[in-house]
Amino acid sequence: MMWHKHLIWLTVWILFLLESSLIPWLIPASAGGMQLSITAHFAFVLILYVGIYLNRRLALGMALAIGLLHDIIFYGHVLGAYTFGMCLTTYVISLMLRDTHVSWYTGLGSITFSILVFDYLVFGLYTLFQITSVSPWWYFLHAALPSMLLNMLFASVIYYPVINIFAKIEKFITPEETEDYKTESP
Repeated sequence: MMWHKHLIWLTVWILFLLESSLIPWLIPASAGGMQLSITAHFAFVLILYVGIYLNRRLALGMALAIGLLHDIIFYGHVLGAYTFGMCLTTYVISLMLRDTHVSWYTGLGSITFSILVFDYLVFGLYTLFQITSVSPWWYFLHAALPSMLLNMLFASVIYYPVINIFAKIEKFITPEETEDYKTESP
């Protein structure tokens, strides 16, 4: 039953199209004249859900593909910044939460923290390569915090539908291989 994975990929692709075409039109670049830079990471939020609740390897593949699309299509200042940030954040969060029961608070808190870490990874790379020269505090107030709040709102709105769908299809997605080593000799 491979159509479940294809459905998840299609949903991530649709969210990528929405966040790159419709959301910038609804939320202008300088929202309210306050120099806020609000960025929607809706596809990344779903990728994090997949990594936390469903399958880490599938989420890493999605993070690689969507991050590379972001790097090539939109943010060509440093090729690989979005890919690196999405892959690293997805891997670390899904690895940290792999053997635990993830509650609503833990899931939303992890996704919110992941969005903030991802934004600061990209900001750090842009600062390293001297593409931006704003202070980290200014960046937090004018870009990271508004983006984090928008993505947290989106993550909380889709939480229960996503969890219900994942509960129905998780038996069809190949389970993660255990990383335990056999201790007995053959």
